[in-house]
Amino acid sequence: IKDLLHDVIHDLTHFDGKFFSTVKLLIKKPGFLTAEFIAGKRSSYLHPVRMYVFTSALFFFLFYSFFITVPEKKSDIINAMSKEELFDKYTQLHKDNAHLSFTKGFIISNKADTLYNLNDIDQFNKLKDTVTSLNDVVFKLDAGDSSFITKDTTFETETDYEKYQKSLPDSAKAGLMESFWERKTIRAKQYFKKDLQEAWVEQLSKFMHSFPTLLFISLPLLAFVLRLFFFRRKNLGYAVHGVFLLHLYVFSFIALLFYFIVVKLISFIQMDVPGIFGFVVFIGVILYGYKALKNFYGLKRASALGYYLSFLVFAVLSIFLLFLFYLLFILLKL
Repeated sequence: IKDLLHDVIHDLTHFDGKFFSTVKLLIKKPGFLTAEFIAGKRSSYLHPVRMYVFTSALFFFLFYSFFITVPEKKSDIINAMSKEELFDKYTQLHKDNAHLSFTKGFIISNKADTLYNLNDIDQFNKLKDTVTSLNDVVFKLDAGDSSFITKDTTFETETDYEKYQKSLPDSAKAGLMESFWERKTIRAKQYFKKDLQEAWVEQLSKFMHSFPTLLFISLPLLAFVLRLFFFRRKNLGYAVHGVFLLHLYVFSFIALLFYFIVVKLISFIQMDVPGIFGFVVFIGVILYGYKALKNFYGLKRASALGYYLSFLVFAVLSIFLLFLFYLLFILLKL
């Protein structure tokens, strides 16, 4: 990586070097650089891996620094239910306890032990969610009593789930996988219920900052798709399709960088960028991919269009599946 960055910086800072001349050819002649690379004519152009490393690093650095902001967490807001109303609902579930009292936002038992501080937003929301989910189910204060839990109960904590499982005969207890997924579900519910907005902001931030990784992982997947499309061409190995995609990705970074820079500059003079501009850039990237595929693989228009449309479908599907796997991954980490 050190050598790659050194070479890229060298090429960039020397205006008579390869970087700008290579980018110029990349933009003007779709598919040309890949053909030159495969033909062994590499000394005159910047290596595709170096181009990808530099352009992706530059793009995502500017993207996260100037072009996109993750919404900040707003102040927690207690919903319309008042503390008094919550205490009333709580006491309805504790009719067997005659020593509950409510003083200055504190639920107190036996005139000594504070059970909940409803002035604390987290405790208020946690109790509210518990009371709402339990509804008319009788709640027992005795931690060892799990008689109030039924099979259809929505478990709020792993402790509740464990008590329920212990109350069952061995033949009715959940298996290893069922228990595992139930615990993960409970943790996910607790995570998002604690502070829904903060949870979503955190996951959005993780997702946005994992996008470069997901995009990089998509490279070998899409190269495999192209390998399947052109399996009859024995001279085009797996790595060849990877080089083609590297050039395609680099152009996409440059086009998107151009779009964001223009949008940012126009925002300074308080002018609205017409939506047609973004549409034009998007169509430009799509058409570039079509021309690159047509030129590099030597296809006729109809064949190139068919291959390209099929490739786009697989690309969208692959990225969508990557996002799903990523979502599953972060949920499993909770």
